[in-house]
Amino acid sequence: MKWLELLSKLAKLLPSLCTVTRWFSGRKPNRGTILVIEDDLHDQYWMVKVIRKLGHDCQVASNTGEAWALLEAGRYDTIFCDLRLPGVSSSQFLHDLSERVPESQIVIVCTDPGGLSDVEPGRGFTFVKKPVTPAGLAAVFKRLHIK
Repeated sequence: MKWLELLSKLAKLLPSLCTVTRWFSGRKPNRGTILVIEDDLHDQYWMVKVIRKLGHDCQVASNTGEAWALLEAGRYDTIFCDLRLPGVSSSQFLHDLSERVPESQIVIVCTDPGGLSDVEPGRGFTFVKKPVTPAGLAAVFKRLHIK
């Protein structure tokens, strides 16, 4: 009987222990799934590093084909998408993306937000300027109310 009581108490403590373990390891608890669509490996690395440090699960697609495969396999709360991906029209890809996953918040990552004449107006895209910094990503998360 005492073993069952001990196991019951341990089971109640387990979520707290997991949180403490994450705190000691420098990881925060998962708070949303994010997809990064970025063809530049350097930008991929830093965005993923910062996003994970902020406590989010993150997956990466290097091109639109990989992005569609990941989007068909799972759901993403937020999508960070490079504006200039090789071999596709940015306006067409963003239009298709917003049609296929209307529940996801889309953040366009670009060098110059002023040169976006070919992006469909009215969708309510959020923009973040390259090079992406931890402060820039944190500001986007705050603006989009991503915890």
